[in-house]
Amino acid sequence: MNDFSNSFVDWTVVDLVRSLPRHARGNAVEELERAIFLAMEQTPALTTNLGRTALILGLRALGTPKESGVLIPAIVCATVIQAILRSGHTPIIVDTADDLHIAPETIAPESLAGAGAIVVPHLYGMSAPIIPLTRWASEHNLRLIDDAAQAAGVRLGRKPLGTFGDIGILSFGPQKNIACTRGGVLLSSNIETINAARTLLHGTESSRDAVRRIVGGMLKRHFRRSILRLKTVIAAQKHQRRASAAGLQASNPGYPEDAISGLNPLEAATVRTMLPRMETMVAARRKSADDIIRSLQGRPGIEMPAPNGTPFAKIPVRLTGELKAAETVALLRKMNIDASRVYRPLALYPEYAAYARQPVPNSIRLWETTFLIPNPLHCRSRRYMLHLHKALDRICAGDFQAAHAPQ
Repeated sequence: MNDFSNSFVDWTVVDLVRSLPRHARGNAVEELERAIFLAMEQTPALTTNLGRTALILGLRALGTPKESGVLIPAIVCATVIQAILRSGHTPIIVDTADDLHIAPETIAPESLAGAGAIVVPHLYGMSAPIIPLTRWASEHNLRLIDDAAQAAGVRLGRKPLGTFGDIGILSFGPQKNIACTRGGVLLSSNIETINAARTLLHGTESSRDAVRRIVGGMLKRHFRRSILRLKTVIAAQKHQRRASAAGLQASNPGYPEDAISGLNPLEAATVRTMLPRMETMVAARRKSADDIIRSLQGRPGIEMPAPNGTPFAKIPVRLTGELKAAETVALLRKMNIDASRVYRPLALYPEYAAYARQPVPNSIRLWETTFLIPNPLHCRSRRYMLHLHKALDRICAGDFQAAHAPQ
């Protein structure tokens, strides 16, 4: 088993075995929603199959006028803009600050016309400036969606992320801060919003699909070295296809209505089994990230823009020399480090460019100069750290021939 890539899977076979009695009792979903209610400071919760499902339901349940604008940062997962389109609203793409997040100062006045809501994602386990954004949204009469899909279990002071807005979003899917096979959560202090969203669900997915995902996740975890190489090939193919085709059309974001479903009871039971460890896992991610950031600080050619004490799932690293993020990621993957780029700015997608009312130069600069390294809880070892240091030292020194050498 390879020490130098990251599975992004927190659940174990023990969790699966312990979840079976919960599943057999037949109330796994209700039990999980009660547990989330308590874990999120008594905020009512609705579980869904995906985080994007929770966002679609939340936007519809808020009652904001159809086709009204929803502000989103340019650097965010494309599923967010797809969910906004599927909900019947119009996305409005705005620039991001140096910390990769949306902020009041990055939103131009021309972007506010017709806007009814703002989505504030907390990327990679970081915390966006949610408190000033909450005040700003109130001043501009906007509904705020606190999107903590990548920051479940993270707190700002004593308050959990996901509970600051009119609605909040959590996710327990792969590559999230707390990762299982699947799972989304809609949060709202207004129980009427939760009840309205519940009426919009289209049942639940089949247990067979859930078992397939669980088995697939276990195989990916076991064979992650081969998966990493496959991901590199697939990424290259996607790049070629993107150069020759427009990709998804904005009018058809590829998310059918009948996919808006609840969480399967088997996966709900697994998440419920993991939930008591949420704070422990967040603390472990925080310590691991601090160790990696501290060990990489001071190296020429890179800087660590992220603050200490952040429970990163992926750790951003910014390049200060001539090397760009795309080639750096390619070199690191050849050295078997599961590096990746930050999300491609939405304004650069042909199908979404029209939703940017303002230029997004800072987002483009960050995309070109910032890459992500994994924060691997399951293989945090001295061997991994030495390998990571050696890889980055070679790249920062321009020793690309050594970087290409087989490991």
